[in-house]
Amino acid sequence: MDKKVISLYQQMNANACKNREDAQYWIYQVDSEIKRINGLSKRFIKVLFFNRYFNENDNLMRLNLLVNGKEVQQDQFSVVSQYRDPNVLGFLLEVDLAEENKEVEILSYIQDGKTVLLSGNYVPPFDVVEDEEKLRILQLYQYPNGEKEIHAIPVIEEDHWICLCGNYNPATDVYCKVCATKIDEAKKIASSDYKSLILNNINTVIKPDQNETMEETIERYVNAFHHKYGYEKEEIRSYIDAEKIRQHAQTATSTTAPASTAAPLSQDGAATGSSNKLPWIIGIAVGVLVLIMILSSSMTSYNKQKCYESGGLWINGGCEMFNDWS
Repeated sequence: MDKKVISLYQQMNANACKNREDAQYWIYQVDSEIKRINGLSKRFIKVLFFNRYFNENDNLMRLNLLVNGKEVQQDQFSVVSQYRDPNVLGFLLEVDLAEENKEVEILSYIQDGKTVLLSGNYVPPFDVVEDEEKLRILQLYQYPNGEKEIHAIPVIEEDHWICLCGNYNPATDVYCKVCATKIDEAKKIASSDYKSLILNNINTVIKPDQNETMEETIERYVNAFHHKYGYEKEEIRSYIDAEKIRQHAQTATSTTAPASTAAPLSQDGAATGSSNKLPWIIGIAVGVLVLIMILSSSMTSYNKQKCYESGGLWINGGCEMFNDWS
């Protein structure tokens, strides 16, 4: 799930904002502020909200609000500078200087000239699962043929569910309003056995190395998986099939090998010009290699730690990201 969406959900819950399940626009923050204008003190209520379907195109024309027990209309909105996203908007409402309360609720809104009345249940506090490693595993292996995209780890509760697209749905909705995923499918993904997903796909991860035997390659990967996930080495080995590794490598090579576009030199003059530049090029290359060796010797530990933090696997002195494994 986009970190921005997670942030908005978290703020909405932390601030106990009142929103209805059938609303497209949700308030995530309400503040009361006093400002000095032309020498006078004035109180404003600042309301920040977002289009939770993230499809705003100047569709919103008016919000009908309940502000501290009074009905108020608001027609002007500004993009919140923190997010710089047309789906995240805000506005200021001037209230009496002595009015310290800041209870705000959206009653209805006019969108594309049509009034939308709200009558759904209030949105309860809900959790969003933040686990980039698990999300990456689901994205790689749950739909290997790209049938669907997974943007969030689904959450299933008694009164609501979070879809794999990240959208909140009341428990009464069988299908997600945004991506039409069925709740049963979200439940299946929510209960996924991540260990099985990883180990059952291990043969697509292992890359043969022409400079070593297959057994040496397998040993490197077994150690890497053991170090990263803590699985027993014998268990990891039980899922490895050398023949499947070779087949996957051959398939990957046949589908990604680029055609050669190099053209031979046809004139002696071109060849001579290239040879004159050769010592200069070699000198630069040697200098660059020396610099790389110096930097790499001091950065190995740092890079290894960063590799794990970003979800990679440290293999033979280098970081292989999940996106490179499939």
